[in-house]
Amino acid sequence: MKTLEEMFAHTQNLPTVPEVVLELIKSFDDPQADGKQIAKKIAMDQVLVARVLRMANSARFGLPRQVASIDDSMMVLGFNAVRTLVVASGLASAFKGPPGFDLKGFWRLSAATAEYAQLLAKPAGQRTDLAYSGGLMLHIGMLLILLEMPEQAQVVARAVDTGGSRAGVEAGLLGFNHANVSAELAKRWNFPDQLVQAFNAYPSPLAAEPFIPLAGVFHLADYLATRQDQGADLEALRAGLPEAVVSKLGLDADALMASLPPYEEASRGLDELMH
Repeated sequence: MKTLEEMFAHTQNLPTVPEVVLELIKSFDDPQADGKQIAKKIAMDQVLVARVLRMANSARFGLPRQVASIDDSMMVLGFNAVRTLVVASGLASAFKGPPGFDLKGFWRLSAATAEYAQLLAKPAGQRTDLAYSGGLMLHIGMLLILLEMPEQAQVVARAVDTGGSRAGVEAGLLGFNHANVSAELAKRWNFPDQLVQAFNAYPSPLAAEPFIPLAGVFHLADYLATRQDQGADLEALRAGLPEAVVSKLGLDADALMASLPPYEEASRGLDELMH
């Protein structure tokens, strides 16, 4: 049985991203980041540029005109939005699933989680760019466990299918859960400590002392995306909403449900990066 440290000791299955993506990740904690210099570095990676422009010109942003370059994107969308797009592109292209794994389905769920996290972040007083990028990474620990520990991942999946809590089942079987794996990867990629802490706490955000609001945001976003991915309708979604977390974040449950974009719309966020 591998420990969390041993999972990351063997790098053949672990993701790699372009250096400029890692630089942008570091810039989340740097209010003085030089957008012009970073744009020049992004422009040197033509594959990355093509993916980012496809996403920038998608219906998700509804721009009044097409953008044709990274500099143009920076002018129209702003540095934070372009940074989020580049990080999203880097994440989506870095991971490969095992044979038979529905990687597109995985990223549709991740896209919906990111969209809901971004939606929740603003009224909860959290950074929307960090919430979106974190939402994309939230489930990556599940994929890494599947790649590194396929037999144990199957045992976890069977237990979850019978009604078990994924994080609880993983912790009992492995000694750690997918949130810890996502947090460790975020730490190694130099995401802000705030995000690392939120990942570790998100399965049970109310148990964390002190409470980490971003963990609560991720908990709700995960619930909203995962339950709809499993086929829950809005009535079932509202009935099972974690009210205590909603209240702790200072949100209104009915207003939240009223503003929720449909899952099909939210899950299309990365479509332009999937070809």
